Amino acid sequence: MSHSELSEVQSQNLLDAITQSVLTGHLDLDPLLDRYDVEPEEITGFVQIISRLEHTYEPCEPSEKFCATLKQELLGNMDESRFAHLRKFPIRAQIAAGVAAIAAGFLFVSRRKPPADDNGEVDIPLLQR
Repeated sequence: MSHSELSEVQSQNLLDAITQSVLTGHLDLDPLLDRYDVEPEEITGFVQIISRLEHTYEPCEPSEKFCATLKQELLGNMDESRFAHLRKFPIRAQIAAGVAAIAAGFLFVSRRKPPADDNGEVDIPLLQR
């Protein structure tokens, strides 16, 4: 049976078995060849790619901040305050949002009460008459 004749699940299982063999250092592929009924030429390319990947990638440790954040997200202990999501933005964006909110508030208040004329009448724009 060739690799192309394997079902998708069998192909995934074969690749997983090859990966485990490479990672553990047990490169005896005869049991895999017998179990999946494939020829050695069919899996040689996979073995080479997986071996190169294993030697290329270096393990790295995540930062403490990342681990703490991940733990909070997984456990659901996120900060429940209304503005907690704003703290994730850069400080410049926070300042810009604050200034924009204040300006919008001033504009809203100034538009709510139109100034009265000297004789006590309110000036109504021409289009609203």
